[in-house]
Amino acid sequence: MTLKVSGSVAALTVLVAGSLASWSAAISSTAIPAHAAEVTCQVTNVATGVESSHLQRMIRLAHRGDELQIEGLCVGNVTIKKDLTLIGLSTPELAAATVDGGGIGKVVLVKSGLQAKPVVKFIDLVVTHGLNDSGGGGGIVSRHGTVRFLGTTMVTDNTAKKGGGVYIRNGILTLRGSASVTDNFARHRGGGIFDYKSRVRLNGSSSVAANTARAAGGMFSKGHVFLNDESAVTGNTSRRRGGGIWTYEGSVTLNNRATVNENGTGHTPSTGLTGWGGGILMWDTRSVVTMNNHSAVQNNWARMDGGGIANDHGTLTLNDSSTVTTNTAHNVGGGISVFGISVHQLVTGSVTLNDSASVTSNDSQEGGGIWSQDAVVITLNGDATVADNTATAGAGISNGAYGTLIMNTRSLITRNEASDEGGGIFNSSDSAIRLHGASSVTSNTAKTAGGLNDVGVITMGSAWTGTVCGNDPDDWPSC
Repeated sequence: MTLKVSGSVAALTVLVAGSLASWSAAISSTAIPAHAAEVTCQVTNVATGVESSHLQRMIRLAHRGDELQIEGLCVGNVTIKKDLTLIGLSTPELAAATVDGGGIGKVVLVKSGLQAKPVVKFIDLVVTHGLNDSGGGGGIVSRHGTVRFLGTTMVTDNTAKKGGGVYIRNGILTLRGSASVTDNFARHRGGGIFDYKSRVRLNGSSSVAANTARAAGGMFSKGHVFLNDESAVTGNTSRRRGGGIWTYEGSVTLNNRATVNENGTGHTPSTGLTGWGGGILMWDTRSVVTMNNHSAVQNNWARMDGGGIANDHGTLTLNDSSTVTTNTAHNVGGGISVFGISVHQLVTGSVTLNDSASVTSNDSQEGGGIWSQDAVVITLNGDATVADNTATAGAGISNGAYGTLIMNTRSLITRNEASDEGGGIFNSSDSAIRLHGASSVTSNTAKTAGGLNDVGVITMGSAWTGTVCGNDPDDWPSC
């Protein structure tokens, strides 16, 4: 069937055998997008061979596990309550098969029905023009289901209060191949994805990109997020916090060569600067971020704190050759900012670098590489490196109030540059530094205290063989 739109939805010419009246009931509950000059839709059940131009009808008639092939531009606002696979096919008229919400509601709802936890696959489809101003999910909403975006599937140009592209609750969301959630908008949180107590996995070269929101431009997660292979969270922005990912009482794990890059947060309202966590924002003591292999948080920015990662009371660990690099913060923590709390001598808020992990080439006013405050523990193990960062003070690391910096093995703080004090380390008067193994602070520069300032409690272990000399100026007492 071909539905031709001339100017408005009201001016529909239906080119099909039979009367217009016989079709009025079939389309009365759906809206044809007025922006389309010519709308074609064909849905085929692969198992039965049945064809129709009405997507919801074909979904309703399908058996559990069926595959539906979709061609052209089909009307959305559909509900799926069973295992189903939707496969997009290219046509001369439309290269990417599209399910369009027409700006009048969510495009696809996946929920419990005939099955408690349906599994729905989207392959090579575009899901677009959903609008859900009062709730979660403009493009896809899934409750207690498993949703998989495969191939070139794209969820794009959708709007919602939260989860502009996708809202998933108590389920599983997987992106594979080159699937993407891109150019969506949330008025509150989660421009691309809003995850509540779910698991979100990005595999292959899949991405969450160019989404915007008041907070959590790319993704808001209260569950568990896994970025694998060469997947990316990139180019997302938020007005207040969490440009790329905001994890709240949840976890984020980056594996292989996954990246969080070129995200940003913050603007300048009349009340002052905002913007925490350009790449990743960690919120609450139960938040955990782990970076493995060659994963990277890079080229992100924040108008306030934590250009790469802002860690508010959580646990951040960099393993293998993972890196936080070339990020910028207007205030503190160009690479990483971390707040901790101390309640009844329970210390929370930590950063640990293991193996060959690095924090490099970041910039901010204070703590170019890492900035900490309030009983934070920073630990450098193995061949971990903090290098080539810049700041006014504490270019490498600013070890804030009641904090502890521990350097073990061959860890190194080097080539950092501060325009004022503490090229390598700026240590607060109530904080501690412990040097062990062959760890060193060397080749850093500043106006004063090229390596580290002589305040607080600084302890060299009995077997320590490293150095704090070779900085400019070399004003450590023993140099």
